[in-house]
Amino acid sequence: MANGQHDGFDVFLSFARAPDGACSAAELIRGTFAQIEPSGLDIRSSEPLDEGMATGTPENAAVFVAVVSDDYLGSAQAVEGARFDRAARKRDSTGEPPIFLLVETPVAIPEYLQGAAGKYEAFGEDSAPTEALLRTACTNLVMQVLSALPSPEEDVPAAAQKKVFLAHTHKSLFGERKQLLNELVSHGFAVAPQADAAATPEQILEATTRLAEADVSVHLLNSAYDEAAADEAVAAAGKTRRLVWLEPESDPHNSTMKELFAEVKGAEGTTPYENSLEEFRKHLLRELGERAGTPVAEQAPIEPPASKDLLDIYVHYESSDAKETQRVVDFLDRLDCVTYPTMYGPETDTSERAKHYETAMSICHAVLVVAGHAPFPSWLQSIRIENRKGWPSRLIACCYFDPLDQAKQEFKAKDVIRIVAGSGLSPEAQTALRQFIDEVRRTRTAPLQ
Repeated sequence: MANGQHDGFDVFLSFARAPDGACSAAELIRGTFAQIEPSGLDIRSSEPLDEGMATGTPENAAVFVAVVSDDYLGSAQAVEGARFDRAARKRDSTGEPPIFLLVETPVAIPEYLQGAAGKYEAFGEDSAPTEALLRTACTNLVMQVLSALPSPEEDVPAAAQKKVFLAHTHKSLFGERKQLLNELVSHGFAVAPQADAAATPEQILEATTRLAEADVSVHLLNSAYDEAAADEAVAAAGKTRRLVWLEPESDPHNSTMKELFAEVKGAEGTTPYENSLEEFRKHLLRELGERAGTPVAEQAPIEPPASKDLLDIYVHYESSDAKETQRVVDFLDRLDCVTYPTMYGPETDTSERAKHYETAMSICHAVLVVAGHAPFPSWLQSIRIENRKGWPSRLIACCYFDPLDQAKQEFKAKDVIRIVAGSGLSPEAQTALRQFIDEVRRTRTAPLQ
């Protein structure tokens, strides 16, 4: 399904595998999408369910779907919702980001997911999940997601009416293929297949059957033999306009590839390119734009936002300090930080806090405590204890707002950075926050545990 309101794909599916490797709810969601929307959606994840599913970043999706459970909230995938939320609000500040949750077990939903457009529970009054409730929740979620996706007629570039078959490649060209796929999608072309590799004869056959639907087929070949790449290049002959890039100075030793190179160079309806990949990209976009009736402006290759450039900051605060915390969160956003603000009240159970600390330490780069009107946080000691567990240590800062009482003034700890914000976020406090974030970037560990 094409749409013109984002720069990537339709649905990002966020989930964490159970300790035994199972991910049945995520698989059921994907299967339900296929049943209800047979024309197909571009569904991606940071950890594909199988080889036929492409990877993606949440920032590039139109809609975000998460399978929420205890395993999920304690996993590295738990940061994905906040990253999508941040990107979606920057694209459209007028509405709520389209986030949908399938809640497998009773859990405390993190603050950054509480504004979800839809939440569907797969458990009953006894808190036990059942197969029937899971299927019902999946169906309701999928129907709601489909209604939230822009229809193919909304804001679609003319290019989206053109279908491009982007053939599989040898693994040595996966990076080049992914870069080209991202750019074609960003320009509104319908591109298939999405996966980098076709691992089985059945997957190769399925891919070649799509050739009849394509207006143009694109092939990246080098001297290395790959069954899918060779079969698809042969199958495309005479069926579509075939554009083939041959890696310069390639000298195939494999007999099949030698024959293929010779056939490509002499076939009618085929244009071989033996120049640089950058020149091929320009030729390709120019021809596709002319065929779609919408010239495509040449530009640098489009790639998904580099998630690794963002920092994940866990922000801990009391309910009475919500206003001050928002100032801090807004400022951190300008420093390319994705924040996970978690609010606590006097009634918050100590064990619940400890669980949140553990999650924060495992998925975030650093912790920022906001201390204002609430009594000085003796629970800061709990955060420090959690910070000494098995994963790499995280930097901790405490941002003090007025009133600056005696407890705040006297508290000292070599592993906690003090930032005095005054009655607002003073220039001195902003400088200190910048220095804190710079230090986090310098010392951060990646990937997170």
